[in-house]
This record gives sequence, structure tokens and C-alpha cells, in this order.
Amino acid sequence: MNTVITPFCTAYLGVTRAEGTSIIAIAIGSGIVGVALVVGPLERWAGQMGALKWCLAFGVLLPGLLPFCADVRDVMYLFAALSAPAFMLGPLFSAIKSNLVCEEEQGLIQGALASVANLATAVSDVVFGLLYSYLTQGGTNPLRSSASPLFFGSAAFAALAWLLALTLPATVPPPVRSTPASEPLLPGDVLLNRRFARRCGHTRAQV
Repeated sequence: MNTVITPFCTAYLGVTRAEGTSIIAIAIGSGIVGVALVVGPLERWAGQMGALKWCLAFGVLLPGLLPFCADVRDVMYLFAALSAPAFMLGPLFSAIKSNLVCEEEQGLIQGALASVANLATAVSDVVFGLLYSYLTQGGTNPLRSSASPLFFGSAAFAALAWLLALTLPATVPPPVRSTPASEPLLPGDVLLNRRFARRCGHTRAQV
């Protein structure tokens, strides 16, 4: 969405470079406050999965409300109020990932997630950039609402992510590690993708 937000604010809201820098600073400040002061209490109150769902729910609001901004002040207020949940998703994802897999497999999972995130960002930047150019006729369309479908579409994707998150369990399952199928099946092991998934910390001596 960054590919769209910057030209939209510049072309239709008259945001200058200095004002754009101020908006970025406000968003970062909001994110720091959220990570430092909000994510911890929210996690203790709702749990890691509950906090994730709340952040995803609020993530729907920013792209959905941005088309209704009439000037730079509205954008500043919006980013100040709603940037924090996006920043809070980072530590929440990291904590959930750490609790889902064993320590020896966390590097592999982190690399896979980073690759997927980079691919999604690259594809979305290209697609949304082309759609913005088409809908606004290269920024020459005088109607601010011409770019609204992009923001509503982004909000719809965010809403879909939130709805999918609602199907997740309320608590994070205990971590498991995959073991070769040739190893004997131990108590507590389960068959996962034709490989045995063994709870971390369980060894043959412990069983």
C-alpha cells in the first residue's frame, strides 16, 4: 500500500515532502508507543492469539478510512491513532513463531516467513501501483474518489486476514519438531505430512 499512499496523499491531499516526513514520524512514534506500552498488557489480557486478532481487526480501519481524509491533518490523526497495531504485529508474530516450533527449527521458519513476506510485498507493490495508475489516469483524474477502490480492496484483504485469524485456536499449541519417519513412534508423537511430529524436549530417555 505504500506504493499508493504516497502518490495519493501528494496528488489529492496536497501533502508536501516535509508533511510526508512528519506523517512517517507520527506513524513510527505511534508504533513505538504501541510496542512499548500496549502490546504487553494486551497480550496478558487476551493472550498471544487474542492480541493478534485484535491487531488484525484494527488493521482493517486504516486503509478503509484513508480515502475519507480531506487534508493532511486528517491523515496525521489517522496514522497517529491506527499505526500502532501494524507495528505490534511484528513482535506478536515473532512470539507466536517461537512458541510453535523448536529452537533448532526457528531459523528455517523465520527464513520462510521472510521470503513469503518479501514476495507478497513485491507483488502487491506492482499490482497496486498499476491499478492506481489506471484508476487515477496517472494521477490526472481530479476526483479523489477515483483511488478509493484500492484502499477499500486493501481493507477487504485485511478483513479476510482477520476472519482467517478468528478460526485459529485461542492458545498457541506447544512446539513440535519433525523427525524422520524411520524413527520409532513414541508416545505423544503424531503423524504430520508423512513425518512424525514430536513435542520439543521429548527424548527416548524421557519416554
